[in-house]
Amino acid sequence: MTDPETIHGWFDAWDADVLASLVKHVVPTDGVVVEIGTWCGRSAAMMASRLGPNYTYHTVDCYIEDIVAKHGANLPKHPREIAADVLAEYPSVVQHLATSTEVAEKWPHAPISVL
Repeated sequence: MTDPETIHGWFDAWDADVLASLVKHVVPTDGVVVEIGTWCGRSAAMMASRLGPNYTYHTVDCYIEDIVAKHGANLPKHPREIAADVLAEYPSVVQHLATSTEVAEKWPHAPISVL
C-alpha cells in the first residue's frame, strides 16, 4: 500500500490524526464523509487509512485544467491519475470526477455526516 505521506499535497499526519479523531467522535461508524478537492489524493488516503473500512469516504474534484497546468506541472502525471491509483487501494473511498454541484444534484448515497 502506498504511504499517504509520499503523495504530493499539503495535508500532514497531524492534520489527519486530529480530523480523524473528530470524525470518529461525532460520526457514527457507518457515516459518510465527503472531501471536496481531492488533487492527488493525499488527504483522502490519510483519512481513509485512519478511519478504516466502516466509513465511506467520498472525494469530489473536477480538476480544472488551468489549475492543473499551473500547480501540477512538476507532477509525474495528471493529479486525477495519481489520485485514482492511490485511492484504488482504499475500498471505502468513492471518487466523483465532477463539480460539487453536479455531485450534489445526483447524490444517491446516505446522508452526509461530515463535509
